[in-house]
Amino acid sequence: MPEIKKKLFEGKSAAFSLKDFRIIEAELKLSKVEEENEVPLYVKFNPSGIYNSKEGVFDLAFETLVTRDVEYKNVIARAMTIGEFKFESLLTIEELPSYFYGNSIAILFPFVRAYLATISTQGNNNTIMLPVLNLSDLEKPLRENTKVI
Repeated sequence: MPEIKKKLFEGKSAAFSLKDFRIIEAELKLSKVEEENEVPLYVKFNPSGIYNSKEGVFDLAFETLVTRDVEYKNVIARAMTIGEFKFESLLTIEELPSYFYGNSIAILFPFVRAYLATISTQGNNNTIMLPVLNLSDLEKPLRENTKVI
């Protein structure tokens, strides 16, 4: 196994860490949180990224939409977040390991989940508690929506 890793990354480290997390936009429609309490929540994610290969920094933009209808016509909560990830060594976009895309989203999601629960509770409303989710299906959209600078 170490030989495979060495071949794949040519001695470069693919280790990364979350350096910063920011909520840059948030929206909560309190009247819609209260109504139809028994109707399930639907959640949609829109991930995108910008990779700075000269600095080894990946900015993950992660939009979360919450609604009570499958068509997402009446959004009750929206959060736009940015997670800044730093790689230990400089890698090209092709050298980023495939596990980074799914793991970076999985690292950000608990922050988004907690934030939406907090702001809905602070509004003296029903708490928007998103379930724990497997977000591995978001790897492909993130790859497709990543630009290199």
